[in-house]
Amino acid sequence: MADLDAMSFILMGVRDNLRSKNNWKDKQCRISFGTTPISLGVPWFVGIEDLSESNEADEEDMFDRYEYGVQIGVWRNAAMYPNDREGVLLQDADTYLKDRKMLHDLTTCVVDVVKSTDTVQCINDLLSLNSRPNCYSPILSQLRYMGHSKTEIVTSIPSIEVTEGRWARRILQFRGAKQIITR
Repeated sequence: MADLDAMSFILMGVRDNLRSKNNWKDKQCRISFGTTPISLGVPWFVGIEDLSESNEADEEDMFDRYEYGVQIGVWRNAAMYPNDREGVLLQDADTYLKDRKMLHDLTTCVVDVVKSTDTVQCINDLLSLNSRPNCYSPILSQLRYMGHSKTEIVTSIPSIEVTEGRWARRILQFRGAKQIITR
């Protein structure tokens, strides 16, 4: 894995920490293009992808100063009735409120984990294990939660050949993971 870039390890660290802290399975939380779900048979899905990567260094600097951002899609399969955090089935609620409640609960879980120092530690553990000798450059700051999109209804997801049905989705944005690399 030593040939992967820092963003790849950031994505893997975010994914691994979300799975670990929330006891989520592979089919519930993955790195995916467009943050899209990979399976129809789940009531919800958390997809992770890169959002941004920039170098803030001047040409004269001896170091590259990178800042990374991550985007996370929180999805709810409207064909399945969700449970709230206490396990109570929410099938009697209005459809919009039902989708919104589940997305809110998932958003809270994701934000709490991703902006934690545990996520930075998980990323740095992956970076240190997979860096060439004397080339390890840790992530120096936590990802900051920048907010989320409005709740959207998605009726077509080409990656899993969904042409019918309905998913509710929110896109969360995180920025601010910084890394300094000697040129």
